[in-house]
Amino acid sequence: MSDYNRIASAVSCLVERAADQPSLEEIAAQVHLSPYRFQRLFCRWAGTMPKRFLQVLTLERGKGLSDSSRSLPPYRHGQLLC
Repeated sequence: MSDYNRIASAVSCLVERAADQPSLEEIAAQVHLSPYRFQRLFCRWAGTMPKRFLQVLTLERGKGLSDSSRSLPPYRHGQLLC
């Protein structure tokens, strides 16, 4: 497997499993690398560390969930405002 294919596979796995917050070890095992080698390779190809990439995915997912919850009725300090 080429380095490009390993990182592409890791990125896909991180995107699919972002809600599960997979560890560095889990993703490294998925692409058949040691955690150390995987982190170095990921940084070189993606320009960021795997943990930071996962943090951004999580933040974006949270923003999406926050935007979709706007249809809920207003609520303040234990009172439903209608």
